[in-house]
Amino acid sequence: LSGEAAPTGSPYTRSHWIPRPTPPHIPLADYLLRHGRAMPRICRVSAEVERPEAPALPDEEPIVFAANHRSFLDIAAALAVFGQFELSCRIQVRADMFEMPVVGRWLHRLGCIPTSTAVRAQAEDTAVETLLAGSTVGIMPEGRLVPPRDRPHGVGPARTGVSRIAERTGAIVVPVAIHGSDEIWPVGRPFPKLGLFRRRRLIVRLGEPIEFVEGEHQANADRLMESIATLLREMDAENAG
Repeated sequence: LSGEAAPTGSPYTRSHWIPRPTPPHIPLADYLLRHGRAMPRICRVSAEVERPEAPALPDEEPIVFAANHRSFLDIAAALAVFGQFELSCRIQVRADMFEMPVVGRWLHRLGCIPTSTAVRAQAEDTAVETLLAGSTVGIMPEGRLVPPRDRPHGVGPARTGVSRIAERTGAIVVPVAIHGSDEIWPVGRPFPKLGLFRRRRLIVRLGEPIEFVEGEHQANADRLMESIATLLREMDAENAG
């Protein structure tokens, strides 16, 4: 999108887009946006995705979106939100998922970033390069699908990579709460439940951007997860009412 304004209705300037001065970037940006726009229709097979209003975010700072992770459906939900905002975002995904025959190929084409303990440094370097090039990055700081028994307070413990990446790039971090995805596609189930008679609600909500404290990586990650947990509790209360 070099030399072009962001699309009408987008809250982002072109500094938050994957830059397009060279041909290799064009297919990736187009693929991300095309799949993001299509994702709400795909999700409707099982869920009714309730997406957030466009957030007010700084124009020039790098942005990391950080979400909780309860289901494989979280990636589709994130893409649905980014598609709504006409935003290209590269999402960090557990490295072993790239070895799956169909899913792995799709993740590669989406430009997702493989991450694990073994390739942590490479994953963080790729995220930093992506942010400094003008795109955004999506991270799930828990680092795994978290079953109910491991999230008594709504979220699991966070790893510290999100804080290191933010410190290296000066990025702000936006908390993202994804609610209901595990009811549609629970951990251990090979496929999501089909909404033949009633589609379940999948809600995505954004919190206020967080500025991390330099060098306080675990404290930063914990504060981020508490912000996401607060959003999830609010949605629990709304649904209960």
